[in-house]
Amino acid sequence: MILIATKKKIIILSIFVVVLIVLYYFLVINILQKGKEIYTLSQKIRETEAKKEYLLSMKENLSLSKDKAIQLENYILKVGGEVEFIKKIEDMALSGNVKAEIKTAKIEEVSSDSSTIAENFRVGLDAIGSWNDVIYFLTLIENLPFRITINSVSFDKFSDYEIKGQKVSQWLLNLDFSVIKQK
Repeated sequence: MILIATKKKIIILSIFVVVLIVLYYFLVINILQKGKEIYTLSQKIRETEAKKEYLLSMKENLSLSKDKAIQLENYILKVGGEVEFIKKIEDMALSGNVKAEIKTAKIEEVSSDSSTIAENFRVGLDAIGSWNDVIYFLTLIENLPFRITINSVSFDKFSDYEIKGQKVSQWLLNLDFSVIKQK
């Protein structure tokens, strides 16, 4: 009887140990699976954070690029702005106390590449006035807020006249320049 009771106890204890081992095995497997899930989720979080930082960086770059694009747009003549530009030159001539006459105004291609978005607006003009007035007018043109290329400049003494007994020379400014313009 004692032997049977001891065998029962050993069998029960063995079953209990086997159940504990099986439970331990399933617990370890479950922990490993949860670890893999946590690792996968942490990788996704890192990727999402990296994408978020990249998008914030791109947004900042776009903002800076937008400001630079606006500056660039202000640096070139707008589409259809030729008449306004010529009026501005004429107004500058009046404020510079010179008599200006636009001789030529034409549009020239910058390059033969059809994908370019800019072209040159070429202006040729004559201006008559005193030396100081002619130089002041030329300075006004040079300081326009556009990308200006002066192709040629020439000064010729045009005539002399007297004001209050002083001889005043009249000068002829012949100017040819180009402004970058949007197509």
